Amino acid sequence: MTKRKYEIHPWKVKFVDEITEITYQERKFLSIRRGLIVFAFAMLVFFLLSCFMVLNPFPEDIELKQRTGYDSAINEDLPQAVINLTFGLLSIAAASGWGPIKKNYSSLMLCLFYCTMAYFFLIIPMFMHTESSFEFFRDSESKYIYISLTLFLPIINMVVPYTFIQFSASLLMSLVVILYMIIIQLSPVLLTPLIVISLVSGMILTFIKYRIEKGDRIQFARIHEIEQELEHARKMQMSLIPQATPNLPLLEMSGRNIVANEVSGDFFSYFVAKDKIRIAVADVSGKGLKAAMNAVMACGILKIASKSSESPVELMSEIN
Repeated sequence: MTKRKYEIHPWKVKFVDEITEITYQERKFLSIRRGLIVFAFAMLVFFLLSCFMVLNPFPEDIELKQRTGYDSAINEDLPQAVINLTFGLLSIAAASGWGPIKKNYSSLMLCLFYCTMAYFFLIIPMFMHTESSFEFFRDSESKYIYISLTLFLPIINMVVPYTFIQFSASLLMSLVVILYMIIIQLSPVLLTPLIVISLVSGMILTFIKYRIEKGDRIQFARIHEIEQELEHARKMQMSLIPQATPNLPLLEMSGRNIVANEVSGDFFSYFVAKDKIRIAVADVSGKGLKAAMNAVMACGILKIASKSSESPVELMSEIN
């Protein structure tokens, strides 16, 4: 059962046991919450920048509109502002722990990325651009921005908390940008190396992501297994502590054990016989799991010996 619990699917790179996978994702999400807040802040800054560009277009955009009739402020900057705002709000909702968004954050991000890529690199060039605007883009410096985006997009996706399958799917985004380059008829001198570099980098990053994901899960499985063993040891130790104090007419007492670590070797017990009560308090030398195991053994011996020994001297002698 334990082996099945920590078994990792060979190509999905996720735990076969669903509960273990959920526990892993919960802990992983806690470590990236700060990153989500930074990402959300960056998206909100880009939102304000996009709004500024809508209200104050660059001279190149004004020239493009005059030459081709294509309005980049309305067709590109305004949708980009909406997309940046959506990215920011999704990240804030996920970082705040809102259930539906937190659970499906990476899937929503992947879908939103693809919708963005499809709009800017497929819908716009196929239905809004004209041949003259294509020529303008080929001659302008903006094409180098898209080339850089193609090269660095897979690296950016390494930062997003994707699963291995989602990361593999995200690599197709570079192909969308390359398809855009083909649509606008980019020079083969630039296009051919771009395709080769994208394919090679995609394979390298896929291998790196696979190793990172598998390594993280193996490390989590080891830590989680140790935590489970410590939890069982803690429950075993707490079972040594009396759940209730003896009900005596002339004496009122109470006891409590507070451990410094997950488990320890401390315990106490009550032994009531006729008109007397004996209280045993023990502190096993050492700390952690070893001390707890010795405490369990000592407590069992003490309970057996107390049935046949009356005085503390006889009891300790028999225990030794």
